[in-house]
Amino acid sequence: NFPKDMLLGVNYFEKSISLNCTDSLLFLCNMLVKGDVIPKDVSKAKRYLKQHLNENNSSILFFFFLKLMKKEKKLFRRKEII
Repeated sequence: NFPKDMLLGVNYFEKSISLNCTDSLLFLCNMLVKGDVIPKDVSKAKRYLKQHLNENNSSILFFFFLKLMKKEKKLFRRKEII
């Protein structure tokens, strides 16, 4: 469950993101994009993601590859990858 003190919760996410926790990064970015739990801030979400992409975080790169596969189902068929 998310802490009742939203600022404290965001601080925990930011700390774990600074320690390369991919799950926290994706969770916080998702909340920033949706704007339903915390105020919407797409540019902040992009900054977090860009920082980890620039550091060649393999988990984030894999996540974006999976998103690309879902978008381009016609180009990437599961049989061709395996």
